[in-house]
Amino acid sequence: MPKMLCMGLPSSPKPRTPPNLEKKTLSGSLWHWLVIQFHNPKNHIMNRPRTFFPRPLSAPPTLLILALGALLAALPGAALAEAFSGNLLLVAKGEVEVYHNGRKIVLRDKADDQQHFRVKVPERSFNAGDVIVLRVHSPYVYRAISAAVNLAKKGGQIPIKKENWRFLGPNTDPRKITAATLQASQVVPASATPDGNGEAEREKLGFLTGSDWVKTADNLKSSYCIGFLITQEMLNARQAVK
Repeated sequence: MPKMLCMGLPSSPKPRTPPNLEKKTLSGSLWHWLVIQFHNPKNHIMNRPRTFFPRPLSAPPTLLILALGALLAALPGAALAEAFSGNLLLVAKGEVEVYHNGRKIVLRDKADDQQHFRVKVPERSFNAGDVIVLRVHSPYVYRAISAAVNLAKKGGQIPIKKENWRFLGPNTDPRKITAATLQASQVVPASATPDGNGEAEREKLGFLTGSDWVKTADNLKSSYCIGFLITQEMLNARQAVK
């Protein structure tokens, strides 16, 4: 009897046990517990009670920012980084024209002596980098000049020192003198001594101690220009007004 070749049919896959009927192992139990904990509203991070443990500082605290701001505001001249108001005080022996950033200021001389120039420029806006230029005709022996900037609301007074001044020479157009011109100039005027009326004229304008008297090195018969640049360092060094 011929042998029958029996080909085995593929066995059907074992039916999978539903997940809820799986045999609980240690890992399965742990996974099941984690799922329950995750879905429990009580364990949500937003529902957890606040603790007093310090958190990592991802940004500066508000109090630190306020403290730094107060410290910067207290620094000398910190509030003068932008424009400020004040009066330019000028005393000179001779005829003087005043230019602020290339524009002539129309002034009235208040000196009692015709050979003196004493002016308190009406309050105006200044800023670091401003250019003050005087066109002077002073064919006198003393020919002394002194200046200061009086800040509004008793904000202090900026004394103009000898090293702040620059002699810009005769036959110079004061309207064309810029901050770059003053910074490039290395000619500092000489120290000066006022005549008998000089100190009295300064006192009438309200000068504080600190502003120097300067003059040209030579006794020039023609008009010349002299000026200074208002810098942040000068603003920071202002004197307090009592």
